[in-house]
Formats: sequence, C-alpha cells, structure tokens
Amino acid sequence: MASQDDMGEFVQRMTRAPMKGTRETLLAQHLAAAVTAPPLRKIRLILEAVRMLTPEERRQYEIDDELVDVVYTVAMALTSATKRDVPYPAAPFYWDKYEVYEVNWGFLMTRENFLKYILPWWKGDIFYWPEEAEEQTIHAVWSLRCKYCGEVLEVSGTEPQDGEIEKVVEAVNHKCPKCGARLNVDGIEVKESLDSNLFELPLHTYFSVVSHSLCESGLRSLQTAFVKWAMPIAMTLLDKLTQVVDPSLYYDMLRLYRGERSPSPSRWGRDEEET
Repeated sequence: MASQDDMGEFVQRMTRAPMKGTRETLLAQHLAAAVTAPPLRKIRLILEAVRMLTPEERRQYEIDDELVDVVYTVAMALTSATKRDVPYPAAPFYWDKYEVYEVNWGFLMTRENFLKYILPWWKGDIFYWPEEAEEQTIHAVWSLRCKYCGEVLEVSGTEPQDGEIEKVVEAVNHKCPKCGARLNVDGIEVKESLDSNLFELPLHTYFSVVSHSLCESGLRSLQTAFVKWAMPIAMTLLDKLTQVVDPSLYYDMLRLYRGERSPSPSRWGRDEEET
C-alpha cells in the first residue's frame, strides 16, 4: 500500500498546472534525448531546452541569451547542411560526380556577424571544391576598396546602399588593414568586380563563399571545431537545466529512452533506494 508521502507526491503530479507540466515534460525529453545523442545534436537539444525557459528563469540561472543565440544558430546551421551532386565529366567511369556540401548559416555574413558567430570557434581550416567556390564569386557584383592600395574591404551582391560605406569604414576602425592608410568615406572607392578573385575577398566573404562549396571533410572539420568550442558551454547549461526539471521526471524519461518500463507513481523515488 502506498505511503502518505507517496500519495502526496502522486497528488502533486496529477494536479500540476497543465502548461507547466507539459513544458517540464518537454524539457525532460530534451535532456534525456541529449544523453545518447551524437555531439552536435546533443548541443542542439540542450540549447533548445534552454530556449524553453522563461526570461525570469534565465536571469535566475545567469544564462547569457546572446551566447545561447550564437551556439544554437551555428548548431542549427551545421546540422542542416545540404548536399548536392555535381557532374564531373573528366572523371573516370567509376567517379562521374562529386559531392558539394552547403552550410546555410541563417544570417547575413557581414563582418560583424562573422566576428560574432564564426570567429570564436573557427580556427582557419576549411576544405572546399575550388571550382565551385570560383563560380560563386560572380555573385560579388560590387566591391568597396581602399583607394590607396586597392585592398578589398567589402563585397556586395548589390550596389552599396546609403550608409554602407560608413559602416565599412567603422568596421576597419578607419584604417586599411593592408597599407595602414587612415580611411574615411572619401578613401574608399566603389568598383564593379564581376571578376573578383576568391583570395581578394575579405575574410568573412571568403568564408561565406567557400562554406557553400565544401567537400565532406570540410564540413566535418567545421563541425568538429565547433563542437570542441561549444560542448563545454552546453555542459554548463545542462547543469543549470537539471535544477529546473523534477529529478524523478527526468529519471522516468531517461528510463523510457533506454527502453525500460517507467515505474508506477507509487514507486517514484523507490528504485534508487532499493539499488
């Protein structure tokens, strides 16, 4: 027969507000699924769980919303990379095509976004198909260059809009990164650049182009570099999430994911005592 404490716990669970119960169950599902998930998916599941927390809870557990946005955005992009086959007529009969992987980052690859979302974890290694990357440079219709040395400061698919040149000047701190000349709006020229060389592009534009021309090892190297940086962040957030979810609910959900039968309400908390 169930004890009074067991019955009290049962009543509390059954009378829990529906919205709170649903949300807590979803949190427990994400945490349980993350235990056995591959590293990149593990990070994504944990970050999705964090985004279920209320603003008050995020403040209480000192969660950095901007960092959560960065990690989740990149994790989403790297887990959603697409693949396409490109014919390769010059190849032998047993290799008539090659696979190109594209990462759609979900944000405009400006200099600011590159510094925010990419630079914290990317170490400079990237492997891609040169033929594909060279073809993509034709989309760089206009370039903004230093008048003194010709250094490409920004590339755009459309003619620069009002205020765009000023933003480029501010992004390089009013100084050409190549020749060191002090720059203002008059020191930058707008040039049509349909023939832009891939290696003339600014780093953030170069990265954007080649991340749409990756070979399989290139995609894997980006994923590995990101996981190495993001996993400690995800584990810290996981520790905070465990303080939000009812331990017995998480334990039950974990049993289900392991294929075990969930204990009945009258046995909540007893399994650990008996083992």
